[in-house]
Amino acid sequence: MVTEHNHTSFPEDILRLIVEECLLSSQPNAFRFFLVSSYTKAWAEPHIYSKVVLRTPKQITSFISALNGESPTSLPAQHVRVIWLLCADSSENGGLRDVPEKCPNLIHFAYDGPDAPFEVPYAEATNAAESPRLSRLTICSPKQVAVQQGHMPIPFQHLTHLHFICPSSGAYDELVFKRVGQLTSLSYLLIEITSPSAMYWPNSSAPIFPSHTAQISLYNQRQSLRDLFSRIPTLRSVIVKSDFPVMGRSRMIRSVFEGEPRIILKLRETIESDEAYLEGSPSYVLPEDQVTAWHDRLLCSLEEADEMWSREDTI
Repeated sequence: MVTEHNHTSFPEDILRLIVEECLLSSQPNAFRFFLVSSYTKAWAEPHIYSKVVLRTPKQITSFISALNGESPTSLPAQHVRVIWLLCADSSENGGLRDVPEKCPNLIHFAYDGPDAPFEVPYAEATNAAESPRLSRLTICSPKQVAVQQGHMPIPFQHLTHLHFICPSSGAYDELVFKRVGQLTSLSYLLIEITSPSAMYWPNSSAPIFPSHTAQISLYNQRQSLRDLFSRIPTLRSVIVKSDFPVMGRSRMIRSVFEGEPRIILKLRETIESDEAYLEGSPSYVLPEDQVTAWHDRLLCSLEEADEMWSREDTI
């Protein structure tokens, strides 16, 4: 046990490595390190507070209170690097407008809904040191954003990583191809075809099938996707994922992208019925559980994207 009195028994760097390894293997018990010593608390804070996931309006309210210093629970905002807002239609979102200013090390923001709760004030920064670091964006309801012309939290020219979940042809056209001249810093584009967002079917008991129009749109936009690399010199890869069977379209879709290694297809190959897929889909469960099921699936997608981008940063 490391205490205030014997923490110097081992080199500090060794102790820190031990604590960090324990944090990775025992995240639910991470707060226990706050009780060991001030040293372990300081080492644990960046791990505990680096990722904020907001699934309910109550969680949003608690987060805002902690961010504003109005809560007994402290929030070292400088450690926050990731915020995933899974209920972006909440009336509580107005309190998030100061997030970019109060979380200066925020790099990845994800939201589900037609509009983002804030816009990053890049224009207000007087030098590079003051400029926000936020450059990675996940849009979980791109169709709503495109159709309703919701504002983007990050200016297009500052985006380095862009992730769509449950895309549609409208999202491709409005949020990528028509804006390609503004995406001057984009390095990674991830397009994920999955079940519709819970925003589309509140209180609906009818199963909703994944949209095959997303696959058709992908095929129809094949040349535009290829051309992205010549039009956006910074672009390193485009990844297209599908978590449901492509129902015989896999060969067709793969064939049109042959010879372009920077377009990576991760398509589910299993041949199975729509009903079998739906058993694991948010739209298959009871209405009161649909939002929870969607959030669980969404979190898996976000974790995979975050891990993938972190690996690429080290290459």
